[in-house]
Amino acid sequence: MKKILLLQLFLIVGITLAFAQQKKESNGNQSKSSTAQPTSVDRVRSTIKLDENAQVRGADGMEYPYAVWRKLAQGGKHSFKLLDGKNPNAPIFLIYELSQQEIESRLERMPKPMDSAAFTEGDTFNYFSFRDTDNKKYKKEDLVGKVLVINFWFINCPPCRQEIPDLNKLVEDYKDNDKIIFIAVGLDEWVDVKEFIKKTPFTYHLVTDGRYTAKEYGVTGYPTNLVVDTEGKIAFQSKGGSSANPLWMKKAIDKALE
Repeated sequence: MKKILLLQLFLIVGITLAFAQQKKESNGNQSKSSTAQPTSVDRVRSTIKLDENAQVRGADGMEYPYAVWRKLAQGGKHSFKLLDGKNPNAPIFLIYELSQQEIESRLERMPKPMDSAAFTEGDTFNYFSFRDTDNKKYKKEDLVGKVLVINFWFINCPPCRQEIPDLNKLVEDYKDNDKIIFIAVGLDEWVDVKEFIKKTPFTYHLVTDGRYTAKEYGVTGYPTNLVVDTEGKIAFQSKGGSSANPLWMKKAIDKALE
């Protein structure tokens, strides 16, 4: 009789423990499932994209065409905030201008622009003589000991045109420093550049019909920017348009002036 009672007791305890373990595992699986599975809101948000189907509005309610807000976004001085994502196929975004502090903070976090295959930082730069569009002539020896900021560009290059205002600002920042020479080697002829700068001023020393010069240096990507320090070493180089270009150029210029 005692053996039967003990056996029944063991069975009851075993069943209880098994049930408890099963419940624990069930709860654990539910917890894992709820953690791993995104909610319907998450799924909707993951499909919302800022593309040509989105509606972009300013703080005044004005709607921006795709071409306009895309150009502003590429300038690096604006950002976007989701206003209404109920329809993921046509979400509504607010475009707003960043403060100067926000712009600088964003640029500080941006990686270095793409390297140019034509130049290598640390290499010695081969100076060249040129005459700018103001008929001012520079010999090679005139460039020695100066900080050179050089840009290779052409008129029908969208990223070249886009960065001109930022390059002009660099010129303005160092306008009182005679140790720096800003040179823009353009591929176009003077007659075309002359018309272009009427609407888009470019305050570098402009060198036109520069295809031969660009070819001599092996420049194939545009725009190409570089900074040469006072010892004739390439301190910075990049290929392609990037809103981070002016920041990295400024860093190189300031270091070269130390």
